[in-house]
Amino acid sequence: AGDSSTLAATLLEANSSVLELYVSSGDGDREHGIGQAGVANLAMALADGLELSELVLYGSLDDKSGPAVADMLRGRSALTRLALYNSPLGGAGASELARALSANTTLTELDVRYTTVGAPGAAAIADALETNLTLQRLNLRGSEVCRAAVAAPAAAAERTVDGARVLMRALHVNTGLRSLHLCANELGDEGAAAVAEGL
Repeated sequence: AGDSSTLAATLLEANSSVLELYVSSGDGDREHGIGQAGVANLAMALADGLELSELVLYGSLDDKSGPAVADMLRGRSALTRLALYNSPLGGAGASELARALSANTTLTELDVRYTTVGAPGAAAIADALETNLTLQRLNLRGSEVCRAAVAAPAAAAERTVDGARVLMRALHVNTGLRSLHLCANELGDEGAAAVAEGL
């Protein structure tokens, strides 16, 4: 895992004309993905000012990769598209990412489909959207944005509305977002209505 990411970072340093990089675990098995250390290697290369504009990490992260992913959006990163799909980023990782996103001025597309960000992660991303007006496309498909981190006795419908409500709040404030994907999040009728109010 670490060797492949180090090789990728080295190749990027040697060839600054590369603008897009796709990294996959191949079969979606994160044991063969680049993981936390690999993401950190790529983040350091990007922080050094490499002009990479698009980075896709498919099934390559673990649940401790959040800080390293966030580092990609800090410093001199020129990324305009970041896709992290099919990895267990989780609420904590999404929160780290959101904190970096709130101050980022280059990213126009963030794809975190199937990353289990949960309701806490969705809330953190919603907070970032209140200050970030650069992001234009956000994909949260199948990321359990209506699921609490800990099972609660509240009815599922109530949890659904809460998950949708944080995104609605951001949509009331944010004027830059043009595309928001929420498919496969079990919004339900009330959750969909809550989101619709923010459009």
